[in-house]
Amino acid sequence: MVEEPLNQLFQFLRSTFRAVGEAHRTNPRRHTSKPARLAWEDGVKRRIVRARLIDISRAGAALVSSSMPPVSAEARLRILGREPTPWIEAAIVGVQPEGPRRYRIRLRFDEPCPTYFLRVAVLGPIAPDADEVAPCVTNMEPMDLSLQSSSPHP
Repeated sequence: MVEEPLNQLFQFLRSTFRAVGEAHRTNPRRHTSKPARLAWEDGVKRRIVRARLIDISRAGAALVSSSMPPVSAEARLRILGREPTPWIEAAIVGVQPEGPRRYRIRLRFDEPCPTYFLRVAVLGPIAPDADEVAPCVTNMEPMDLSLQSSSPHP
């Protein structure tokens, strides 16, 4: 008998938060490239900058941005899209230059990342577009009215 491989995405989304160990990679990470916003306080002024996620886990995330936030600052992160996610709080634990005006920013979430946030980061928006047509219905095919019932099923 041949065993089917585990669905790695499903395993990632159902994984629980594990306390960060010595290797700091005890939580599974997943690659993503979703657009995001990163916010932090710069003195008395709030900064909100564009960013792009690189990867994410229950414990933290890595992203790139053209702005360099201060290390050890408290920050907030959200994913953009048709329905932006709520902000989640994180600490900036590292900033490394990746090129001219391009920085890799590492975040550690204050609380374990919610499953909803992970799903949006990896799969995209949850709600379908209102104007999206169901894949089995097209304007080119007439609908067979005999398949519709006028009374509800018992």
